[in-house]
Amino acid sequence: MGYNQLIWDQKKHEFNWVGKKIEHDITWCYLEIEDINMFYKGIITNLIFVADYQDQLNITRFYKEKQMEMLMHHKDEISGTIFFNEGYTK
Repeated sequence: MGYNQLIWDQKKHEFNWVGKKIEHDITWCYLEIEDINMFYKGIITNLIFVADYQDQLNITRFYKEKQMEMLMHHKDEISGTIFFNEGYTK
């Protein structure tokens, strides 16, 4: 498994690198996923720097139209699930 993995409705998807921005001790990485039609549930794994820094915290934000969902990943919780649309509930 790589540093990041995204599974939407049980299908694995690849990220496209958009860019990054560095602010003090924070690095914002911008990634996008194309060619996803309707989706409801996503499982996100984010391992960037988790093995390198004991206190690493990765914030993952996903947008679908006007809805935004956010996850926080760290050494004890590298994966999380987000839900969109009325098909699923938290």
